[in-house]
Amino acid sequence: MLRSAIKRQPRGLFTVSDPTRYQDGRRDLQLSIKEHFIEQIKAYNAAVFDNGRPNAVTCGDVFDTPPKSDLV
Repeated sequence: MLRSAIKRQPRGLFTVSDPTRYQDGRRDLQLSIKEHFIEQIKAYNAAVFDNGRPNAVTCGDVFDTPPKSDLV
């Protein structure tokens, strides 16, 4: 009964205690965080589109954001 209460660790979340265990050619494990970031910027920028409405962007403290903001 105790065994059914134990949840498995999510597949995308892991800790590496033995780095040699993961040297199986997976590309994601060979890239640095910086390389991942630069590569994913292209995908993020491709998600930008014109919705035909006036939009505004600001940079600041999240707690100073106007109450009717769509995305913070």
